[in-house]
Amino acid sequence: MDHASPFAVVLITYEAEHIFTNNIEAPRMREEQTSHFEVVEHPWHSDEAAALREAVGGVPLGADFPLEGALDVSGEVAPLRYTLDPDALERHGQVGADAAAGSVEPGMSEREAAANLAAASRRRSLFSPVLLAAADDRIASYRHPIPHSDTLEGRAMLMVSAERGGLYANVTRIVHVEEPNGELKRRQEACEPILRRMREEATRPGRTLADAFADCQRFYAEAGFPDEWRLHHQGGMTGYASREIISNPAHAAGDTDRSGLRLEPFHDGCQGGEDDPPHRERGRSDHQSPRRWWSVRSSRGRAGKEVRLERPRGLLGYLC
Repeated sequence: MDHASPFAVVLITYEAEHIFTNNIEAPRMREEQTSHFEVVEHPWHSDEAAALREAVGGVPLGADFPLEGALDVSGEVAPLRYTLDPDALERHGQVGADAAAGSVEPGMSEREAAANLAAASRRRSLFSPVLLAAADDRIASYRHPIPHSDTLEGRAMLMVSAERGGLYANVTRIVHVEEPNGELKRRQEACEPILRRMREEATRPGRTLADAFADCQRFYAEAGFPDEWRLHHQGGMTGYASREIISNPAHAAGDTDRSGLRLEPFHDGCQGGEDDPPHRERGRSDHQSPRRWWSVRSSRGRAGKEVRLERPRGLLGYLC
């Protein structure tokens, strides 16, 4: 059964796979979204649970969402969902690459920046259930900044949870109009190698989330920020849910090589980001393609000329 949808569930029997939905959604599901499944519909005003039982007959029923009288199989279904096959890994990488495209301009409000990101997502057939944005000082103040009317002057952080074809990618970008300096630069320079080490060392095939988390703690300490990991969770598994598992020292779940991972080195005001270690075997992930970096347009160049900066700041980030 679909673990989240309020409109339709996947109904699997010994004989076939079906989409079970009401008569409002059935025509669209049948003709556009799930034409390769048999769609079983019920009247929208009927009791859904009773209609579902009628559809399957008297056989025992298991579900990965709350359903009276059904066996809870969510624990058994979840690993099947977050362990991605090669096709899903490829599509997941492309979702992340497409979600990472966009632009901001100095003087733009956080709300305008978030609206631009939403529009860019829809143009790429991405649904964005979460959009966050912060400008300048709000970046260091809030890990999950709801867009306000503050205007971008020196830098901006934008975050999106983007879904297409059921797969979620969670992307963060930090863009700078001017080069960071002082403490901000020190933290940014420490953050990026932590992300690189998370990709290259912590998420090798066969390692669990607990292994990766222990490495993350060590990387922070070696960079001079031993307690930074306590301020925010450091990622986990993603895929057919925006959040499957948030990693912590107790999680033995894995293998990290077959799942979509969200990694988030984050110092106050600076963020490393998300990468998908499972894409390693095919070389450089589309998530990191230079053409996908956020860009910022500025008129602070010489003689008032407009300059366009492409900055790989922030990479991809664990969202929330």
